[in-house]
Amino acid sequence: MSDNQDTQKIWVENGFLEDENQENAPKKSKKKLGLVIILAALLVVLLAGAAVGTYFLSQLTILENVSVAGVDVGGMTKVQAVEAVTAAIGDQYAQKDMTVTVVDTPVTIPAEYSGGTLNVSAAVGKARRFGQLALPNMAAAEREALASGYAVDLAPYMDINEAEIRNLLVAASQAYNTDLSQSTWTINGTKPTTEELAAGQIDMRMVINLGTADYKFDIDAMYAAVVDGYSRSSFNIEAPCAITEPDDIDLEKIFQENCVSAVNAYVNDDYDLIAEANGYGFDPEAVAQQLADTDFGTSLTVDFEVFKPTYTMENLRADLFKDKLSTTTAKASSQGGRDTNLRLACEAFNGLIIKPGQVVSYNEVVGERTTEKGYKSGASYMGGKTVYVTGGGICQVSSTLYATAVKADLEIVSRENHGYAVSYLPLGIDATVSWGGPEFIFKNNSEHLILVESYAEGGHTTITFWGIDDKDYYVEFESEHLRTIPWGIKYEDYAYNNSQGYTDGEVLTSPYTGYEANTYRVKIDKKTGEVISREKEAYSYYNKRDKVVARVAAPPTPSTDPTTAPES
Repeated sequence: MSDNQDTQKIWVENGFLEDENQENAPKKSKKKLGLVIILAALLVVLLAGAAVGTYFLSQLTILENVSVAGVDVGGMTKVQAVEAVTAAIGDQYAQKDMTVTVVDTPVTIPAEYSGGTLNVSAAVGKARRFGQLALPNMAAAEREALASGYAVDLAPYMDINEAEIRNLLVAASQAYNTDLSQSTWTINGTKPTTEELAAGQIDMRMVINLGTADYKFDIDAMYAAVVDGYSRSSFNIEAPCAITEPDDIDLEKIFQENCVSAVNAYVNDDYDLIAEANGYGFDPEAVAQQLADTDFGTSLTVDFEVFKPTYTMENLRADLFKDKLSTTTAKASSQGGRDTNLRLACEAFNGLIIKPGQVVSYNEVVGERTTEKGYKSGASYMGGKTVYVTGGGICQVSSTLYATAVKADLEIVSRENHGYAVSYLPLGIDATVSWGGPEFIFKNNSEHLILVESYAEGGHTTITFWGIDDKDYYVEFESEHLRTIPWGIKYEDYAYNNSQGYTDGEVLTSPYTGYEANTYRVKIDKKTGEVISREKEAYSYYNKRDKVVARVAAPPTPSTDPTTAPES
């Protein structure tokens, strides 16, 4: 073998020249071959011998970021690269079909269309030459391509059936031969009435007719993607396609124009509690996902649904009235008609919501006490006497309310004590009321709503205030007994045979002891239990009432006439 032939063999083996006898290798002209041999001879002379040149070429490695059939061969010699690629690909080109997804249709390219084999040695030779044996400016451009990685184009080293592959791609693309058309929608059914919505009944739906897309296929680009897949040993690829889709449907706008959102319970600016309300419509995000999964040119029906609020009146009330602000129980004995009066007055206040700044009048809330409302006759103080009137006894409710308001640290606008001391609460902790007479009025001077819970049972009355307690103290209502005013005895004289039928010593008016008392609003620190302040709340004076006793004259003594003799 001549020196020129030896040199050519060295270049072929180390990837700097393609063998004319290799399968699928492009043929070289004799003129070009002669030029290469001359150049090779010159190179051998410069390297001082074929042996030195052979060693140098065999140790020269492939540049980093270069791959063959999906195998990273950067840093390998040609021999190492050939071994690595051969081991990796095995016979997959002969056995493995390629799947090309055209829009959303998978197209199978049989394994035999790849040619079944790959000239690994020639492909690695191309990798070996990349960026290392070319004109200076060409090598520089190739090296720049290494930044993002370079995959050897395997088409020249495979027997790809280009015609059949193109036929498959053309056939697949023809299935998407549509013109651009826009989507449309309609709302069917009738809007629910308030009653139907409250009952969760709705008969509405939206019908969406999806438009069609315009597809632009470039068969050359699609074929190039297939070849690139073979070059990367990737058998599952996406075919390039320029798609112009119909405009997106503005689901948010449709919702705003045709649907009603559920309303959560809330407190308005006037401190009114507004109940929750059902809504109806569709979920824009869910429908958007359905549209994404629906083919162009088909229709989608969306049934409207009832929207339930997430925050109800029950939730709202639980948050607004979570804390017990104060409570008072007034205890008295059970007395028929009086018990009925206490129950009715408590029912008038039970459930009352007092707004911040609101002034509450006892008489306005309870109203006039009449038999038509169910009130009975009961004992009451009037004009210094105990009398029975319709609605008698309900001062126990106003007194219970008074004590509860003070302990909630509310402002007392108007309050009068009874003419005589009451038995159901301590001195000074009472408030008398009468229709058209004394009145009890207080004000919610807090920043929160207050709920009144009020009930009567067995002569007892209990009133509790609920709300939001953000104070760092609590209030005690304290009574101070200043003076006792004893009662005396008065006598009223009556004849022996008086028309009233009084007997001697009969008590005509029961006595009451009089008192003077002060009451105080005492604020106590919740953490330490120390008294923060002790302010006078009111002064109360209770009249005494003397005991009145009937003094009836003795019966007259019968007279005797001495001139009259008894009959014999």
